[in-house]
Amino acid sequence: MIKLDLDNNAHSMLLQQMWATMEQAGDIEAGFMSDSHIITRFFEIFRPPTQCFIDIDDDGIFFAMWFAPFLSTMWQGLWFREDKRRSKAVLKNMTEVLNEIFIHIPVIIAITKKPDLLELLRNLGYDISMAIPEIYEGNTGWLVQLHRNRFKYLKTGA
Repeated sequence: MIKLDLDNNAHSMLLQQMWATMEQAGDIEAGFMSDSHIITRFFEIFRPPTQCFIDIDDDGIFFAMWFAPFLSTMWQGLWFREDKRRSKAVLKNMTEVLNEIFIHIPVIIAITKKPDLLELLRNLGYDISMAIPEIYEGNTGWLVQLHRNRFKYLKTGA
């Protein structure tokens, strides 16, 4: 697992490649607001104080999980490449990152506009708080939260 550093040219090139992969797969449009479809705006999402954790293989980034400060918590973002979506590596990476984050904060929140992710999130211990009509440029999104006490893979002592 690597903590993304956009002052590192190799990391910036990996993020650029991730954007291209996401764009080609339709993941940019499916998961981000329209102002983030432009690569320069997409990069802004990952600048400090946002923390982003990535994993790579021969084809580039296949896993990215990022957190942006908000009140006493953090907003979470998550993406994994299409060919890895049923991979054990994704669950392993999520577990590793969340265990690290929960050392520092008690709860994370996110909004998804993908109803097919809700079951996965529930299985990890997330609470689905509410559906919010029109929050994603006219589309419904679901506010989800995960408290460290509900995270099913929390390491003892975290």
